[in-house]
Amino acid sequence: MEQQKTANPLARSNRRRQPRIPIPTNGRITVYLEDGRGKRRSIEVRVLDASRTGILVQSDHPIPAGTVGFLQAATFPLAGKATVRYCRQQGMGYKIGMHLPDALMSRSLLGETGKTAAPKA
Repeated sequence: MEQQKTANPLARSNRRRQPRIPIPTNGRITVYLEDGRGKRRSIEVRVLDASRTGILVQSDHPIPAGTVGFLQAATFPLAGKATVRYCRQQGMGYKIGMHLPDALMSRSLLGETGKTAAPKA
């Protein structure tokens, strides 16, 4: 007898290490890319959500997984290197998940207060 897998839409989100923060609908950033031949281009994307180590964007153009680029935002504090983890077509556009190993992102954007715990003696 064949077993049928039960799809749990929350299972993937529950495995995330960092909470996701929704970004206002005007959250647009520019992704600067360089292809293997040294040609540079930029793509404007809309940010759907972000965390300390990742960002989900929506684009009219695909960006292949493994591509490394630089992110720059004009309307909120975000800048840094990013690596495309996946790019999935959705409707007429693409949802692109990017890893931010060292991006500079505002603590207030992430909902953090800036308070840190005192080190133990």
